[in-house]
Amino acid sequence: MNDKQMQDPVAHVLECSIAFYAALDSILGDKQEIGSHRDLLTQGTIGTTYEHGVSIVVLVEANQLASASVLLRAQFEALVRALWLHFVTDDAWIESYFAKVRANPRKDPGNSRSMDEMLNDLAAKAPRGIASKLQPLKDGAWGPLNSFVHSGIHPIVHQHTGGSVEFALATLRNANGLTGMAAMLVAELSGDPQQMVSILNAQYAHLDCLPPLNPTPPPSPNSAA
Repeated sequence: MNDKQMQDPVAHVLECSIAFYAALDSILGDKQEIGSHRDLLTQGTIGTTYEHGVSIVVLVEANQLASASVLLRAQFEALVRALWLHFVTDDAWIESYFAKVRANPRKDPGNSRSMDEMLNDLAAKAPRGIASKLQPLKDGAWGPLNSFVHSGIHPIVHQHTGGSVEFALATLRNANGLTGMAAMLVAELSGDPQQMVSILNAQYAHLDCLPPLNPTPPPSPNSAA
């Protein structure tokens, strides 16, 4: 680790995060092919995952860690839902979803499964390793993240004590890890094996801003810096 990294680790991980997103953008480009209703839902949900990830980088840079935590919870849910749509849902579910949208465009269809159910489905039906990368973050951080979403004790403590360096770093790295998984799903949808290799290489080139192996829960916002 160089002197800059030792003196300001958050600035270093922010810089690495920006470079990581630039690398992903150069690989994936702006346009994705939409060949089915399933693709339409999955690509839109992946886009939401990606947008939340970018926004978390911006919020951490602005030292708005409570808002970043709200988006981390939303980003996690968006990624799980995108993976579930791609790997688990059948054509009948997809068409039922769109039938409800057409019947009442102002109302969400509301026929998605719960977070735990989707993770269980992914463990059973998605390629090995996907659920195991997501479950530790769900197990360790879901309560605190929900507290931020619903204005519970965690954001109250945060407003009085501020966030630690560890809290900022974990938030960034977990968000970037979720984005990396979303990018891999985009590459899989493209059907281009080389794109998948390029996404993996981009992750290996930016390990400083990613979780070590599995996402780790952010520490309590009032933990020591």
